[in-house]
Amino acid sequence: MSRPRPVGRWVAACAQANTIVLLALVCCGVPAYGETLAQVVRQVQEEHPSVRSSLALLEAAGEQVKQAKSNFYPSLGVEAQVNEERDRQLGFALDRSNRSIDAFLRWNLFHGLTDYHSVRMTKRDREAAADELVGIHEKVALQVAAAYLEVLRLRERAALAATFVNENKRLGDDVGKLVAAGKTAAADSEQVDVGLIDAEWQWAQLRGQLAGAEKTY
Repeated sequence: MSRPRPVGRWVAACAQANTIVLLALVCCGVPAYGETLAQVVRQVQEEHPSVRSSLALLEAAGEQVKQAKSNFYPSLGVEAQVNEERDRQLGFALDRSNRSIDAFLRWNLFHGLTDYHSVRMTKRDREAAADELVGIHEKVALQVAAAYLEVLRLRERAALAATFVNENKRLGDDVGKLVAAGKTAAADSEQVDVGLIDAEWQWAQLRGQLAGAEKTY
């Protein structure tokens, strides 16, 4: 019979390896809410319902392995039996109650390899549960990373859009002065105003997208 692998350490190592690969794709030094990506991933993985459910299944599979292995060991038990019975004979009351306690020791030496295959089957179930837990850890980490990156991306675009709006306002002031001085046509000022309206609209759109991304994150 093969020696059982340390599933708990194996799961932790795989999850840590996946997280390291994920963190290598993102600059963790830029927090989105005062928290690095590694901190958020760890927090979500600890509280995510799918992770908790998968972890419970892994623990249950581990208990099944222990239970299957117990068939190879002797079992010691005690059985107690109490029968209350009263009777009368020739006018006399007779107590026919019976009380007994039996102790037993059982050791199943051979069971047609049923116990052996039962242990192997439960070990495979435990390994499958461990693989599923690793996959869920990775999936949750990727979801958090995607939301994290989306927040950072939209914040950068919103900041650029705000800068663009301010530049359009300064351009509008400069063109307005030129129009007032008669150095350029009024149509130029109107064209700059249209560009400013478009820049402000794009900035508003990005602010709305950023608010949704932050809520999701």
